[in-house]
Amino acid sequence: LNVVIGVYQEGKAETAARAISAMLAPSANALRNNAKVNMDAALLVPGDIVALSAGDLVPADLRIIESQDLQTQEAMLTGESEPI
Repeated sequence: LNVVIGVYQEGKAETAARAISAMLAPSANALRNNAKVNMDAALLVPGDIVALSAGDLVPADLRIIESQDLQTQEAMLTGESEPI
């Protein structure tokens, strides 16, 4: 009986881990061939123009071309307890 319960719980945990991984997979809205395309962030190449909106995660190292009221949350990178 314990084996059956263990296998069942392990299966649920694997399913949950896959779902979380899919939610955290970074994507980007990039401008390619004069069209806005949502793509996997791993497919970005130098020269791509990425459009960010409020709440977006920055998918790669970027150069800012234009912004309005840009604010970032760097606390995870710097270890600060308060947003900078």
